[in-house]
Amino acid sequence: VSTQSTWGIIDSRAKENNRPIKRVTVGGPVTTKDIIERIERANPTTGTALHIDLSPLVGSPLGSSSYLNIFLFELLVVRCLRDSTSHRFYLPDDVLVFIEVSNTVNERLYAELPFAHSLREVNIEWKLEDINVTQDPMYSALI
Repeated sequence: VSTQSTWGIIDSRAKENNRPIKRVTVGGPVTTKDIIERIERANPTTGTALHIDLSPLVGSPLGSSSYLNIFLFELLVVRCLRDSTSHRFYLPDDVLVFIEVSNTVNERLYAELPFAHSLREVNIEWKLEDINVTQDPMYSALI
């Protein structure tokens, strides 16, 4: 439920800015090179929006909050990512970037990201009584 609603909010913001959206999901044991390759495949070009969904990064170098802070700074401020093999990726200046930080217990991941605190954030709150679960097996969120 949360991912679909978060994606819906990001889709709306991208649409408000007349930007087609490119998505990259990051999770599990990945390296900077893996992320660069995923972003390159998404091909964020001039006039687009890039949505990076940072799922918990267990078992990867990016799992450390200090490394993730550097990664976010390089991507959002310098707009250049590099890996240990000198593979580089440059993000065009006018690409609108949305970073989704996944929920963790007590928001531990977000609390450990001081760089992220300087960014504009949107918090989504849920009321259990407002959640409707579909019984339709063909519903796209279930497929």
